Amino acid sequence: MNLREHDTDKRQRQLDKVSDENHDLRSENKFLREEISRTNDERDHLRDWLLSLSDKLEKSATSAEKKKRGGLGKMMFLAILGIAAWALGSPAGRRKLSEMKDSMSGAPGDVQHQVSETLT
Repeated sequence: MNLREHDTDKRQRQLDKVSDENHDLRSENKFLREEISRTNDERDHLRDWLLSLSDKLEKSATSAEKKKRGGLGKMMFLAILGIAAWALGSPAGRRKLSEMKDSMSGAPGDVQHQVSETLT
């Protein structure tokens, strides 16, 4: 083997080595791109899930606020009904109602004072 053949053989081995490294790097690059794609898909899926959960929580909070307001209105309505039932249904209630009517039919300027005296 002469020097020229030896150099050519050496260069061919180097070329093969570089070609193998190039192939390995391309394979690794392809694997990493696929992994990034999977990671991005998972991230998008989690983001969509969190947005959906956030929307559900907002709707739940909004409906809870509406229920609370409705509950307060219902509570006031029931309280008024209870007072009316007591005033009209019990003898003591009818007596107080009668006293309030009598005191209101008196002097119109002093109605607040008369009502407070009647209730106490």
